[in-house]
Amino acid sequence: MSKRKKIPDAIVTDILFKSRRRCCLCAFLRGEDSVKKGQIAHLNGNASDNKEDNLAFLCLEHHDEYDGQTSVSKGITPKEIKRYRDLLYTKNDSADMVRRKTPLQQPKAAAGESNEIAIEPYFWLAQMLVAWTSSQMELSWEVFVEQMRKLGLETLDRDTVAKDDYLAQAGSSITDQLIANHGQIAADIFFIGTMVALLPFMFESLSHLRTTKAAIERTVLKTFDTPKALEVTTLFLSDVPCEVPRFVEKIEQYKKDLQQAVAG
Repeated sequence: MSKRKKIPDAIVTDILFKSRRRCCLCAFLRGEDSVKKGQIAHLNGNASDNKEDNLAFLCLEHHDEYDGQTSVSKGITPKEIKRYRDLLYTKNDSADMVRRKTPLQQPKAAAGESNEIAIEPYFWLAQMLVAWTSSQMELSWEVFVEQMRKLGLETLDRDTVAKDDYLAQAGSSITDQLIANHGQIAADIFFIGTMVALLPFMFESLSHLRTTKAAIERTVLKTFDTPKALEVTTLFLSDVPCEVPRFVEKIEQYKKDLQQAVAG
């Protein structure tokens, strides 16, 4: 066993924040979403390897179980924990942005009313928000604000919010307003659109790209509750990453395909 070195405080803080002190094994093997007493595990067994990718917060029970495994037992593997850990990080990030307050459920149309869901306005709003925060171009801001007005939403003052935090703060504010004024499903569509628009920025981390794709697929299936919606989403995501110009075209086509899948 390698001599243990103290994990730098910055890395410890980052792991505790990303995990929200949730154990990824409890979350995905037992369905438990609660704060746990635990420790940070070195997944490769090397106590001196303090790279963040080699670390995961585990509850005391799972930490002891993992450390006590023999090489011949078919216990939990490092790769398995990493997958669950990355899924937990993505789940926590999504919850922060969306702040879901009610279960995902497609509303049923009343007698004589259409059950068609307007995907375009909420997708477009998400794209403009990401475009503004990534490029800081004046035109993007103007289009974003105009779309907010069309939907009857109030935007944050861009001069009073740090640009690095604008996406998270605006995303939370927009989500709350959409839930209050347009319904939960509108907020979920906005979330899907935001994650889709962020995909080009995920290229540097293939692990995060994979978990983000999985989060999009899960949300689409829960939101629209139709295999066809998941089918067109999976097809769209199968060709990401790709060049940015073609990616923009793909988003436009995906919005149309998703609308047809939901309406049809």
